[in-house]
Amino acid sequence: MSSVAPLKNKVISGMIWSSIGQFSSLAVTLISNIVLARLLTPDDYGAIGMLAIFLSISLAFVNGGFTMALIQKKDIKEIDYTTIFWWNLIVSVFFVCLLFFLAPVIANFYRLPILKNILRVQSLDLVICSLQLVPISKFKREIKFKPLATRRIIASIVATISAIIMAYSGFGVWTLVFCTLIKSSVNTTLLWTLSDWRPSFRFSFTSWKELFNFGGLMLGASLIDALYTNISGLIIGRAFSAKDMGYYAQARKLEEVPSNVMSAVINEVSFSAFSRIQDDSERLIKGLRNNIHSVAFLCFGMMSFLLSIASPLFTLLFTSKWNQSVPYFQILCLASMFYTLNKVNSSAVKSIGKSNVYFHIHLIQQIIGLILIVLGVKFGIIGMLFGILLSTLITFIMNAFVNQKYIGYRVWLQIKDVGGYYFISLSIGALSLYLGSLLISWNYVLVMFLQMTLFVALYLTLCYLLKMPGILIFIRSAYELINRRRKTNKI
Repeated sequence: MSSVAPLKNKVISGMIWSSIGQFSSLAVTLISNIVLARLLTPDDYGAIGMLAIFLSISLAFVNGGFTMALIQKKDIKEIDYTTIFWWNLIVSVFFVCLLFFLAPVIANFYRLPILKNILRVQSLDLVICSLQLVPISKFKREIKFKPLATRRIIASIVATISAIIMAYSGFGVWTLVFCTLIKSSVNTTLLWTLSDWRPSFRFSFTSWKELFNFGGLMLGASLIDALYTNISGLIIGRAFSAKDMGYYAQARKLEEVPSNVMSAVINEVSFSAFSRIQDDSERLIKGLRNNIHSVAFLCFGMMSFLLSIASPLFTLLFTSKWNQSVPYFQILCLASMFYTLNKVNSSAVKSIGKSNVYFHIHLIQQIIGLILIVLGVKFGIIGMLFGILLSTLITFIMNAFVNQKYIGYRVWLQIKDVGGYYFISLSIGALSLYLGSLLISWNYVLVMFLQMTLFVALYLTLCYLLKMPGILIFIRSAYELINRRRKTNKI
């Protein structure tokens, strides 16, 4: 019993600090994107978006699934950390060299010569990121998220200031390239300053092989995920124009801000926590259900709200020149409602060491997704996005069946747990969207404010009156935190 309370406190504290880091970084990044979108063009964003698939696949190899392996392993040793550190660094250098020689071929594929130099410079980020992976794993394994939050906030601020200065100075697309490198460099520097871990000059093939038994399958899953996530950009970049790619990239960028933040806040803490209690099935199911309720309450509400205010939001943030991104953004919001839930379900499976199960299920899911995306392209970008939406729903159902088999969280129970939030959020979102259509002649800022007021008031009120566990979990956590602080102050 005594071990339960410390872990619970660590998880709550981890979520708080992770939230602070993620949402602070979100705010800074959003400000940066708002300013840069006004100074740069859709073609600039499109050029960067075309290269995403190559950099994502390379980064997946650099990580190699070892980050999760270091967190999941029960008995970790110093040689494990050192071995993976040198492995990540060597692999990153290899891929920088590979992309250097492939850059002309990739530029010719897209028929955009400037991509050659952009890819060669931006690939340097792989080496910088490789230096972060082991220190991050150590902090996450120990559920210490304050250092991670601190460096994330500072790096975002420094990168944003630098990017705005470069954009005003006329750097164009290079603003986005150097912004990425600066952010990673500051992140890495601060991470090594805050961490007391340092690698020794040792490498163990035995350790590498042991970690690869878990991490190797995670690598395979990451590669499939990188391909699936970025294949749409590859298709748009080749079949359409850089401007079309820019509209899509901006829609995806804005949609990913809340979905990725919520996913990171929940999952980077939950995977560590689930790994600690992987042998206690009762606690694991309870923790998983609490996470599902929390994510469904937050994510469904957030995405339905953003979907309903998409048009005035894009005009306010990026000006009317980006309005072509609005329908792309709305469909992506629908898909993202289940994206974070899928991450939570996957974390639970990975935490109990079922990397082989996760890999094979993930492979099937992504193959289905790729087929749906390719079929959807026949109907244009909108058709492709509906393929992504359908794929996300199929993935959720498949994950639910996997969790039922290996964890005991029944499919019908999970559908019941999330169904209420889904129906309530979409109903209120539709009402808010209808209100916006009625007031289309009004000032768009005023319309958005009225939509926000209506949505937030109705959603929170209905969830509370219906005693939805998601909102009650956050209220209870806030109450416990306040009481704990009061007791600390008295002492």
